Amino acid sequence: MFFSVRDRVSRRFRSAKSSIYLAELRKILLHESKKPPFTIPNERPVEYSFVFRQITRYYPSSVLDVGTGVTALPHLIANCGLHVTAIDNIRDYWTNGMVNRHVLVVDEDVTKMTIHSKYDMVLCISTLEHIVDFDTAVRAMAKSLKPNGTLVMTFPHSHEAFVENVYKLPGTDAPSDMVFGAHSFSRTETLRWERDYGLVKVDEEYWRFFEPGPWTVGTFLNPPEPSSANNPHQIACFAWKKI
Repeated sequence: MFFSVRDRVSRRFRSAKSSIYLAELRKILLHESKKPPFTIPNERPVEYSFVFRQITRYYPSSVLDVGTGVTALPHLIANCGLHVTAIDNIRDYWTNGMVNRHVLVVDEDVTKMTIHSKYDMVLCISTLEHIVDFDTAVRAMAKSLKPNGTLVMTFPHSHEAFVENVYKLPGTDAPSDMVFGAHSFSRTETLRWERDYGLVKVDEEYWRFFEPGPWTVGTFLNPPEPSSANNPHQIACFAWKKI
């Protein structure tokens, strides 16, 4: 096959760009192998397990992931053959900017949604607790669902009462320089969302991560323990259907 000089130069240029990209990526991976993002286990195994059980149960074609950050979750879901849109409030929450090397993340504030597409499933994993106007966020996510679509959310939760910011509680293991807070929700909030936003709960899980609790307070349990709505727990996973 005959290639022109322009074709050969173009191929060499693309090959050089690819080599430079791979070399830089290897540097990033080497850095991460020496300094992982987390040094102790966290709640993601419980949360991601719940997410993929919902995906297995409903097999959605389109998914909106709210608050992706730098995680690989949307990439893993895309590997399952699903079309995923990932969003995060990059300009406000990530004050130093953010690039996710796994997936394109759209700079979108869920409390001021400009995306009007409808999705079979909306995910919000360990994100809602950091949103000040969380009711508006839940309303926007419910509005983004197709009829009979599924909303999957995980967050700190208490069987007793709402906590404005667990990072301010005595005995918390959260770093003292945290620039954002973390709510711990309760049944009062979830029942209000169901009533106001047309949601019907189809699945729920409750887990104990700390003794005595609430979230981030006390002794970390490794492994965490399954619990129930009326017994002590710190993390809840919910799935709702849009009616």
